[in-house]
Amino acid sequence: MSISPLYAASHIFKSSVAKPTADAAHKVQLYLDYDCPFSKKLFNKFTEEVIPALDSKYPGKFEFIFMNVPQPWHPTSTLMHEVAVAVAKLQPQSFWKFSNILFQNQDHFFDTETYNKTRAEIYKDLINLAQSNLDIDGKDIEKLVEIKPAKNGQPSNSGNLIAPDFKYFVRYHRTIGVLVTPTVFVDGISNPSIESSTPVEKVVELFEKIL
Repeated sequence: MSISPLYAASHIFKSSVAKPTADAAHKVQLYLDYDCPFSKKLFNKFTEEVIPALDSKYPGKFEFIFMNVPQPWHPTSTLMHEVAVAVAKLQPQSFWKFSNILFQNQDHFFDTETYNKTRAEIYKDLINLAQSNLDIDGKDIEKLVEIKPAKNGQPSNSGNLIAPDFKYFVRYHRTIGVLVTPTVFVDGISNPSIESSTPVEKVVELFEKIL
């Protein structure tokens, strides 16, 4: 399983090593939640060690895909993913960088840090994080995630402009039954042997076995 072409430019990791056609690479999907400490650990392990090691030894043999999984027991998670997907739409090449920024700052969005904040305040914090670290206009992100005032005083529950893209990822992981984060799929099949605690050498060895 891969990903919609709409998100290929943002969600597929861009290696410095030239790749063959997408069909020739093993597809590794990383199902991650920005508010999940274990997702952060696995993301760091892959981006800092696993992917560079595999690219060095087997250039072009693996394609890594980020799959957004907002977990409902982390209420702020939804807002984090919405802003990340907004960045992906506006500036696809910065998605993985911003994902890294979110993971490194995830504790600012934990329950204890956001309990007394409004939805608008949390959006503002996330947008400021993007604007201060990327060459991106925060107002453009705000336009995608803001909730418009009710028309004629009638309550509305239609969401924001990023909702269709956000729903794509939610439907995707629900369709294939992903519950916990992180979860790793290899060529469309879940691989429970790869966890956040799995040593880098073991992960590389598991990938080598499918070559």
